Amino acid sequence: MSFKGKTAIIGYGDTKVGKFPERTSVDLALEAARNALDSAGITAKDVDGLLTTRSFSDNVYDWGIGLLGEELGISTSNMWQCFAGGASSSAMLD
Repeated sequence: MSFKGKTAIIGYGDTKVGKFPERTSVDLALEAARNALDSAGITAKDVDGLLTTRSFSDNVYDWGIGLLGEELGISTSNMWQCFAGGASSSAMLD
């Protein structure tokens, strides 16, 4: 069976829920992404695509997908940033 041309979610990552005034949305996104890589048992070099959306939880909300990929060490030309309000996550899975 070939998985070429298929999409799979093989890991997940999250952060603690609460108010963290000392942390930015970028800090939280990086923690969740690193947790997802760990959960999947892969490294940034194994990632061939990156999908994300912005956060409006602080004044760093327009940090962009390139920063996330760079901070994680992901090098791919297959990056996409979706802005669909509260539906962004589900829109990226479609």
